[in-house]
Amino acid sequence: MDGIETIKHIRGVAGNDIPIIVITAYDFSEIVDRAAEVGVSMFIAKPLFQSSLFNLLANICGRPNTDKIRKSSVAFDGGGARVLLAEDNVMNMEIAKEILESANLVVDCAWNGQEAVEKFEDSRVGTYKAILMDVQMPVMDGHKATRAIRASIHPEGKTIPIIAMTADAFAENVAEAMESGMNDHISKPIDISVLFSTLRKYI
Repeated sequence: MDGIETIKHIRGVAGNDIPIIVITAYDFSEIVDRAAEVGVSMFIAKPLFQSSLFNLLANICGRPNTDKIRKSSVAFDGGGARVLLAEDNVMNMEIAKEILESANLVVDCAWNGQEAVEKFEDSRVGTYKAILMDVQMPVMDGHKATRAIRASIHPEGKTIPIIAMTADAFAENVAEAMESGMNDHISKPIDISVLFSTLRKYI
């Protein structure tokens, strides 16, 4: 069953609302009419480039609700405080950064746990008011990064607030985050009001 036939069957099951993107290394102009008939939403060409894929998904899925962000931000103003955001997923990073900046926070980004540890250890005392730490990251995961920060010789290593941000929200996941030295836990997808109410405890 080729891609077009597969999409036809998926539409029969899932309906017309869910976006379907065709990924192909071939000239899709030859199949564009058939694709339109079966309900293809968009095409993207191989080889895949990160920026092209990100922009396509942002357009398909929509940007964060800026009105909701602004309303939530009214209840929390970070006052220009700087936070460190550790996240390996480009789209998650972009969305979280946009939400945090809407609340008058300055955001430094780390793409894995090792980079987060290095940025914290190289920072002057008082640079960061909190660290938002993804758990599942390459090179060094969030738990190992947190333990490394807590064991570091940085004067704020044992006191800097570290907040887990993860899709793993079961009780054992929260307990593991606390055991590794984190102060709090926020589940993904991010609930803006929960994020701001959590940050309010520490900033």
